[in-house]
Amino acid sequence: MIYLVIIAIILYGVFAFDLSNRRNEQLFKLILVIMTLLSAFSYMMGTDIYNYMTAFEYDYRISGIKVNFFEYDRIQPGWALLNIVCYNFFHSFTALKIIHATILNVGFYIFVKKTNAPRFVFLLLYFCLMYYQLDYNILRESLAIGFFLMAIPCLAEKKWVKYYIFAFLAYMFHSAAIVIFILPLLTFIKYKNKNILGVFCLIVLALPFVFAVTSLSDVINQFSVMMGDAGDISEYASIYLDGNEGGDRSPIIITIRLLFILVPLYYVYIRGLYINRIYITLTLIYAVLFAMSTQVGIIHRLCQFFMSVYYVYLSIFIVDFARRIFPQFKYIVVAALLVINLYPMREQFMYTKSGYRKSVYFYPYTSIFNKSDADFRMKYFL
Repeated sequence: MIYLVIIAIILYGVFAFDLSNRRNEQLFKLILVIMTLLSAFSYMMGTDIYNYMTAFEYDYRISGIKVNFFEYDRIQPGWALLNIVCYNFFHSFTALKIIHATILNVGFYIFVKKTNAPRFVFLLLYFCLMYYQLDYNILRESLAIGFFLMAIPCLAEKKWVKYYIFAFLAYMFHSAAIVIFILPLLTFIKYKNKNILGVFCLIVLALPFVFAVTSLSDVINQFSVMMGDAGDISEYASIYLDGNEGGDRSPIIITIRLLFILVPLYYVYIRGLYINRIYITLTLIYAVLFAMSTQVGIIHRLCQFFMSVYYVYLSIFIVDFARRIFPQFKYIVVAALLVINLYPMREQFMYTKSGYRKSVYFYPYTSIFNKSDADFRMKYFL
């Protein structure tokens, strides 16, 4: 299976290069190119793809577009324009997928290139925990995320014109990207010593208990209603958070999961390995949004914008912790830490609903070159 081949190549990069503190940009680029091609030429892959393909065929014909088309809910101008161009000039959903996959994965490349994250550990986290969702499912939002990833280095370097160009492009594909416009205000936050960051981390860790003893979660729900998302609890968010609809979302469990976010951040900061303050702040935002998403699943949509920044710190933590604390057993420690942090992948794909597993939407891989291989998926979409 092609997925296993990719994972094997990435793992080779982890143990051959990341743990030796070496870079192999050629191999890193090659893997990203393969992942881009897989996404671009996939067929009927992902839970939302049937709706996207149906809308592509019937909603974006120039002759049938209405004057108030752009007022329709969930249709952003950038997404509509992309569909209109791909349908009326190429009449091919694959053309749309090629553009989509290119923007998204180029965004990841630009983002990672500007950090000192261990390339292959980061890539493994991305491939196992984000790739299937972004490349095969939430196509509109993932385009916004791709542009946001291009914007983050501009934010860190205070290149405001470029930053707001990418922010505007992101918003053209998904309204959730509106939060990007206010992020420059966060550049004023400074972490002069580890105690200040420690206080911020403790405040975040207190959130699950605040939700449990106050009505703050009701306020979050009311805000969701005001934004027009009443009852819109993301299925993916539910899967990611607990693996099943009756999972444990107690303050203790949520706090433990927050520790997996905050401990790597704090460790990397006190070690002085990557202390760019805007990246620190974005990771703290991710932790806060993660805690809030346990109360309102739709907020998980926002989490996905900041998840990659967290993976920078997590990948640095995994490699440095293993090399520094357990140098003689670093390979075993890295493997163990990866297994622990990749556990949500099992929850996502082993989740069952209506008698079938979520994994049927992603495995096995099927392409436009042999569409008949994807016929079995139709019964899950209808």
